[in-house]
Amino acid sequence: MLTLRLLPEDELADVADPERCVELAVPRSTEGTITVRTLRLTPADLVRLRTETDLALADIRVLEDLRASL
Repeated sequence: MLTLRLLPEDELADVADPERCVELAVPRSTEGTITVRTLRLTPADLVRLRTETDLALADIRVLEDLRASL
């Protein structure tokens, strides 16, 4: 499960790019261990990520419908 967190001001005080105020945590399971990678994004990056994801999922659904109709 992906986790989003808006970083508070005190965590952004010493950051080179405070516009990257959204933290996205991405868990990964490999060889029985779970690791979490965090990415810092701007709010605009997050919107673009959501838009691109929605478009990709729509394309996948269309392909699945085409395959099912064959």
